[in-house]
Order: sequence, then C-alpha cells, then structure tokens
Amino acid sequence: MSKKQLRVTPQEAEQLFTQVLKEFGVLLDFKIVKSNESASFRWGLVQLPIYYLEKYPAKIVKQVLRHEVGHRVIFPGKPDWEKLTMVIAAKRGVTDPETFSNIVADLIVDYEMMKKFGQEYFERVVAVANGYKGKDPRFWYMLATYQLMAEDLKLKTPNFIEKAKKYSIKPDKLVIPKAKETLKILKSTASLESKIEQLAELLKDLFHSMYKHSFDDKIRKYGGVPNLSRLGPMMPSPNFMTSDDKINPVRDPQWLSHMIALLDRKVVQCRDEKLCKPTDNPAFLKQLGIGYTGDIEFMDGDVMIEAARLSLYARYVEALERIGASGTKVEELEQWTLGDLPYELRVEETMRIYGEVLPPVFSLKYSEKEEPSSGGKGGSVIIIVDVSGSMSGLPINRAKEAAFSILQEAKKRGDEVMLVFFSGYALALPPGRDYDTYEKAIAAVLPSGGTLLSRALEHALMYASKVGRATTFVITDAETREVQYTIKLMNELAKYGKTVVFWITSRGSSVSEELLKNVEAKVYIVPPGQPFTEEALREAQW
Repeated sequence: MSKKQLRVTPQEAEQLFTQVLKEFGVLLDFKIVKSNESASFRWGLVQLPIYYLEKYPAKIVKQVLRHEVGHRVIFPGKPDWEKLTMVIAAKRGVTDPETFSNIVADLIVDYEMMKKFGQEYFERVVAVANGYKGKDPRFWYMLATYQLMAEDLKLKTPNFIEKAKKYSIKPDKLVIPKAKETLKILKSTASLESKIEQLAELLKDLFHSMYKHSFDDKIRKYGGVPNLSRLGPMMPSPNFMTSDDKINPVRDPQWLSHMIALLDRKVVQCRDEKLCKPTDNPAFLKQLGIGYTGDIEFMDGDVMIEAARLSLYARYVEALERIGASGTKVEELEQWTLGDLPYELRVEETMRIYGEVLPPVFSLKYSEKEEPSSGGKGGSVIIIVDVSGSMSGLPINRAKEAAFSILQEAKKRGDEVMLVFFSGYALALPPGRDYDTYEKAIAAVLPSGGTLLSRALEHALMYASKVGRATTFVITDAETREVQYTIKLMNELAKYGKTVVFWITSRGSSVSEELLKNVEAKVYIVPPGQPFTEEALREAQW
C-alpha cells in the first residue's frame, strides 16, 4: 500500500484491532486508507491512515485504535449524543460546533482510557504531540489538559504547559486557565449534558468560526500573510503555504474555508477571480433542478461558498447572543411517532428525558398548542433579496447577513421557505426545506444588473396564494421601476400575512417615498452599511 518502510504491517494492525474489539466487547469494521488526515471513527467503521503504520510502533498503533473504538463505547457512543453536543454548543455561542464536538469527544474518551490503561495509553498523546511547535491555541489547550489529566492520575508527562507558554497564541488567556477549568468540569459529578454545556460556555471563544486569535500578530502587523501554521489537516491549500504548514492533529473538516473567511473578510461578495469567479450555472443549485440562473450570478467554488456561509453564520450567532434566543419554553411534550414529520422530532428534549432517541418508543415532539405562534410548525416564509448592482459593497453584505439570519429562524421552526433573488430579473428557488442549499445561495449570490422588484413580488404572490398564509421579508434599496404595480403587488402580498420591508437608503428618493407612503407593510429605513440583523431576527422570531 505504500513504498515507505512499514513498522506495523496491515495484518498486524488487523490483529491489534481485533484485540481492542475483544477488550470492549463491540463489533466494528476496520479499514486502512491512504490519507494524511487523522485516524477516525465513523459510525460502524474505524479508519486508520497508512502513515500510522509507517510512523509508529505497534504499541502506539494499539492505543490509537483504543482511542477510536472509545468513541463507540465511551463517547459519543451514539450519533444522537454527537448531534446533541453540537446543538448545545451552537446554543451556547460556539460557532464551530463540529470541531468543538470532536475535541470534547477526544478529551472525554482519553481521560477514561488513561484511567483504564494508564501510562501505556498516555504514550499515544506524547507520540502525537512530539515536536509540535505550531501556534494553534486549540491544540495547546488540548495538550495542557492532557498534562493536567496525567498529573491527576499520577502518570509521567512532558511539561506541555511550559511549551504552550513559549509557542501558543495567548496561553495565559486561551490555554492554561481553560485547561484547568476543563479538568474540574470532567471530574465533577454533573450530568454529561451539563458538562457539555459548561465546556461550551468555557470554550466558545476558542472554538469560534473566525478563529480570531489564530494569527501571528507580528506578521499581521507588518502586512504579511497571517500564520496559518498547522491550523488544519492536509488538504488543498493556498500557494503561499509550505508542506510543513498543512498538518494539524486538531481535526477540522472545514479548515480551508475557515482560513479563507479569516483571510478575506469581504468573502461574502468575492471578486478575486483567483479564488472565485461569477457563474450563472452554480453546481449547488442543480439538485433543485436549476441550471442557468439568468442575470443572477453566484460565486463559483465550494470552498469560497463555504467560507462565505461560515462568515454569515458567525454574524448570525453574534446577533442572536445580543438579543437572546427565539421561541418560548415548552412545558408539555408528546410522543413523536411514525407518520409525524421528521422536522417535528425534538432530539435534544428526547435525549434529556430518555438518554437516547429510538423512534417511535423514545421520541418526543412539541404538542401543537405549545409551538411558537409565529411561523410555527409547517409555516411558510418568503425571503426576497435585492441583488442589483446598486446593492454592491456594504449593502449586499448587510442584506445577506439579515437574510441568512431570517433563514436560520425559519429552519429552527421547520418552516417551508421560498427564497427569491432579483435584479432586472427574478430567480425564485423552489419552495421547501432544503436549508443547506438556501444558505449556500445566500452566501454565494453576487450583486449585478438593474432593479425590478415587481418580478420578485409576482413569484412571492403566486406562492402565498397557493399556501394561503405566509410571512414575507423584503430587503431592497427600493430603486425600482414600475412603482404603482410594485405597490399593488406588495399590498396584495400583505393580505396573506405579515410583510416586513428593510429599505436600504442614505437619502430619500421619489420612488422610495411613494412606496413608503402607500405600502401596507412594516418598513425599516436602514442606512447603507448599518447592520440590521438584530431587527430582522426580532421580526423573524415574533
């Protein structure tokens, strides 16, 4: 499988894996793969990259396999706990819940394994950490926590904390105190759910999607490229990086997108054709049956789109923290059973009560009378976004942030969404609950062309008349033609439910003033560049 000398053969690795399975009494599949990423546990399967067999002796490979199997027998154990960890993290303001979930799972598993197997297991940590001199505070936080765990269990350990002081970004703020508090939380008698909540609150600034502290301040100060040393696993990367910069034991599947979002804060309207270029045939819309998108253009390239999406998600979480989470407390729950809609299943509440999700036995949903009254279960939301050329710059950034946040609130409730973009042409995405695609569309759309709001309103009115009731949000700079027809359509649309308009303008015009006087909608006047995500969230919540 590899030209390099193997210290452990594939057959020996298979034997080690069998031994580990017997230790824990479980059955899992095993696969040796060509990859530069870390060993991994994916439900029902442990994958071990070939380089482990080249780099480490059998005793370390065995500990690696124990660690991965530990994710099945210790934590998360079941996919439901993995999902619940990310849900709790997101609610506590962690904007990178995937990596947070991975790290928490690793710490819980390793602490229990160190208790069971002692020094021989801890040598795996030492072997992986050997020689690491990167700046990533997340990894140094892990090593500092491992040192404290080892000392607590009377194991021999390198002084990772002293190394963190030398190499890590802000060790006295981001690494050492958080490691000490983490050990206290893990040793406490609190429930597992409570421990996750406490860790999320403790670590939300460390596991933030923007990784604000993961740069070399000195290099940035002098205008150089931020130090991305070991901020992610081996994967395609910008050409300014060396091969030494690309490997990090902290597993982060969206690393490159995160880094581009950090590097280019204007990623939400990317115009650098080296990184992305406009397209009227975006691949991600094809699953909705959309090919050519007419005059509406989008970014081209999955990495840049994901970077823009992450940037928008960060803005949403920040706004949500400022105004508080949506919805009301639900006091009564009832059984979710076969035939109920999938989005009605409340995983978090079920886990709180039963400790597992097993439909239709252990599965709960909100009773209908307890659902939030606005939008609600199976509600309909229309989001209309002006992407004309006059929206270029800060207006489109703010419009995207607001639209993305409205979408997140609709997603929480399971509302059906109709998303419409317009310039001199209108593009209406098929109504549904394909939230992931809608998020990408908002992140990727680019401003260009003229302004004809009436075309978008025609699509919205046709949909509203079909479903009977819908909440509509319109985000525009109001510089449109066909003013009287636009007023007529908007007033017709208001008959089907709440209509909210965010008018982006620095000065009044005859068009905007006439529309403002005659439309039957709630209207916000927003100066260009001023964030209005919080206002959008409040309207979307109530």
